[in-house]
Amino acid sequence: MLQFLIPSAKEMVEEKPKNTVKLRSDKTTTIVKEMVQKDIPELLRLYHFKKEEAALKEQQRWKDIYSGNSSTYKAIELYNGLMYRSLKTNLSSNALEYLTQTTYITTALYGIIPINDTIHPHRLDFNTSTLINNQSLKQFWKEEYDNFLKSNEQEAMISLLSSEFENIFSPEQRQQLIKIKFYEQTSSGKLKQHSTISKKGRGFFLHAAAENECQTIDDLKKLTFEGYHFEESELKNELIFIRSV
Repeated sequence: MLQFLIPSAKEMVEEKPKNTVKLRSDKTTTIVKEMVQKDIPELLRLYHFKKEEAALKEQQRWKDIYSGNSSTYKAIELYNGLMYRSLKTNLSSNALEYLTQTTYITTALYGIIPINDTIHPHRLDFNTSTLINNQSLKQFWKEEYDNFLKSNEQEAMISLLSSEFENIFSPEQRQQLIKIKFYEQTSSGKLKQHSTISKKGRGFFLHAAAENECQTIDDLKKLTFEGYHFEESELKNELIFIRSV
């Protein structure tokens, strides 16, 4: 069976709130307790905000999470970055059910969660230079991330992650990941790859996999979407999709 790992997103849209819920894990609670203590100057530094207003908003979010006053949202509905918008546009109910059964989001606050788990609006990624129990966020989550792959070692684990998230896993466990790469080919034959291409490509790819209810790697290789097609590669544990521009 296929399983997919996707990154969280900074951009969020707060629609369809659910009931407030208690924090589910000790690790998440530990992070929240640390973040709620941050003052405005520290938040400005951590988030590289230029305006105090943004830091005040984030400070209030952490206070609301800590006090239990923060609404929660399904992760797939809350996250709204470029990849998520490409994924969610015109997504059928059957495809959404497929994602619910196969897809997990890697986060810096909750660890690895099912795509429809309820989460609080917040801003935290693995590049945030705060220490939790004298560890970076990457160190803090590494064991739990590795354990997720170990417990699913019989599954084909498809990585739609950026290096920021893939590098949380230890090198040994990282070998389990099957990476998907996206390129645009110019009229001169030159291949281009940059963050916008990758983010859109991940969303389009997962949308197509869900709509076609792919069950095997061979099913993924047959996908065509938004002009992309599979291209054979000698690289192990990597699938490449290319489209002409």
